Amino acid sequence: MTARHGDPAGSVDAAAADARPRADLTVRLDPNRLWRWHLWLVDEIAATGRYRIALDLSAAGAPMPRGLGLLLDLERLVFRLRGEQAAEPIPAETMRRAWPLARTSDPADLVLDLSGCAGAGDAPVLRPLFDGSPDEDVLLERVMEPAGLTLTIDGAARPERARPEVAGRPVLTERLNNVFSALLGLCLRALDGGAASGAGAGSPAPRRPGSTDLAAFAARAARAKVARSLTKLSREAPRWRVGARRTRDEDLVARTLRLPPAGYTILPDDGRRFYADPFLLQAEGTTYVFVEEFPFDTQKGIISVGTLDESGRISAMRPVLEEAHHLSYPHVLEHAGATYMVPESCNSGTICLYRAVRLPDIWEKVAVLVDGLDASDSTLHRQDGVWWMFAAVRERQGSRNDTLCLFTAPDILGPWTPAQAGPALIDATSARPAGNLFEMDGKLWRPAQDCSRSYGGALSLCTVERLAPEGYAQTRITTIEPRAPLPGYGLHTLNFAYGYEVVDVVM
Repeated sequence: MTARHGDPAGSVDAAAADARPRADLTVRLDPNRLWRWHLWLVDEIAATGRYRIALDLSAAGAPMPRGLGLLLDLERLVFRLRGEQAAEPIPAETMRRAWPLARTSDPADLVLDLSGCAGAGDAPVLRPLFDGSPDEDVLLERVMEPAGLTLTIDGAARPERARPEVAGRPVLTERLNNVFSALLGLCLRALDGGAASGAGAGSPAPRRPGSTDLAAFAARAARAKVARSLTKLSREAPRWRVGARRTRDEDLVARTLRLPPAGYTILPDDGRRFYADPFLLQAEGTTYVFVEEFPFDTQKGIISVGTLDESGRISAMRPVLEEAHHLSYPHVLEHAGATYMVPESCNSGTICLYRAVRLPDIWEKVAVLVDGLDASDSTLHRQDGVWWMFAAVRERQGSRNDTLCLFTAPDILGPWTPAQAGPALIDATSARPAGNLFEMDGKLWRPAQDCSRSYGGALSLCTVERLAPEGYAQTRITTIEPRAPLPGYGLHTLNFAYGYEVVDVVM
């Protein structure tokens, strides 16, 4: 049976698995502004078996901005966007066919108001807010700018905030997909926790984006697409470079919170590849640097290794691990007399653990830690005998750069399970891992990527305030941007050990 087409019996099986009685939920939507993600959300709510669902399509507000539908259709053709998109306008009839409409005489236990319009009634209300406003035009304005955007659910018993990435590719569909995916997850978690109170009135209505804004956005996207094509043809696209230096504890970037005045020794490349994601390991007196090597010809990352000399100069690189899929971020660690690596392999949908048979060049896969997950930059940390994994996870049609999920296990081999329901953090400024966690001055620190303006655009340093099954909390202490003596467009990874420090920067 399926709950997709609104049959109340469609969620009987799911309800049987939950002893809680089902509540009556009204989902209020604006018939002039219906998106594919609305349909997906109602389907996922039904799949929980917790609610009897009815739609309220009576709150008709302002239509979508002129030209928006045309721009989204054009993007599907130009950028070859396949399949259904979260940011895909749908007609009201599609929703009516899928789910029954609420009758005015039907009382609701809870209202999920996605209309952005003021509603009346006695039932508790959950309402998404975009920078404090229920008006969707705030979202559209922030995404086209792009500027920072904070999502909250007004009225939720367990308040949660999300700052999704909106500064990725200049493709409005993809930016909206990311925001709507984050918003869908927020709504589901708010419904799971219930309502605390009625929704507030929100802030005043913003300036409504018009055809001029949409035309300007389309022009910027076209220019960016042409620029990317030209740089690809000319082989002069910006590329990541790895830097290293000798250091003392008092000189660490992690302690000074700024780049060193003397800079780093940069690992050269031949122009046919780049190197990124440096990690350090020392064995039998030799200090190794493991990196992602990305040959432009194959467009597939592999793991390579070099050595560091006394001055902090990195030797020539040689490949040590290659799979059929892309590999990067070679997170290496030692445990119980063995050396392990957890490289990023998001294209395979798995997080895998490798063990060194012979350092540094022979590795064997010993376990699949997590399966069926689009996860990036997985980073392991052991605390009080418990293993934790930090990973940037792409949910639905969201971004890999703004959602942090935690997993935990009693042993490095597993079993690994989610530490909590839903993401630990949705924040483009400090979610995606950027190197090993470390302890300093009695605190646990975590480097993270700041992707609020571009992927890997800067480096955030955060202190971990709480790391427990009950929840996760961190404080972003500072953000370090690439600048002299390390100029560039992005700063991406930080690791230090054995008297060395390594970073990478895009130039």
